[in-house]
Amino acid sequence: MPFLALYWKQAAILATLALSILYAHHTGYVSGKEAIQSNWDKQKVVDAITAEKAALTTAKVSINANQETQNANAKFSQIFNGTSPTPGIDWLRLIPSNQSNSSSVSDIPAPTKQSDSQTPDTVSRASFNKLESDCTETTKQLLNAQDWALEQASIYDQK
Repeated sequence: MPFLALYWKQAAILATLALSILYAHHTGYVSGKEAIQSNWDKQKVVDAITAEKAALTTAKVSINANQETQNANAKFSQIFNGTSPTPGIDWLRLIPSNQSNSSSVSDIPAPTKQSDSQTPDTVSRASFNKLESDCTETTKQLLNAQDWALEQASIYDQK
């Protein structure tokens, strides 16, 4: 108790300071949360409007595509039924009737084979195995040298 009697002013100042910091933090948190929520709500409205526009655009494109398909089908049926959409052109004469739609295909060639003869660039299996073991040995030596260098560096750093 003598501690509070001697330092009550400092304790009151610290308590006031702590309470004011907590109040400022809480006020900032609440206002920030409200700002984020309002931005979120605005974005939801924008998304809904965009989705509505996209749905309308999709419906228009679908209607136009269906109309174009119907027009094309009607035009083709007119062509193949003998009623030409363009006067003076006989569309059936533009389609050749005396030609067949088949053609000959060439025979399948024999599969290619790798040559069994030795070339100047050919490496024998024994030479390849020796090269592989030399590379493996060199790699192991380099890894051991790196480990040794790291160990020496850690010893040097400890001094």
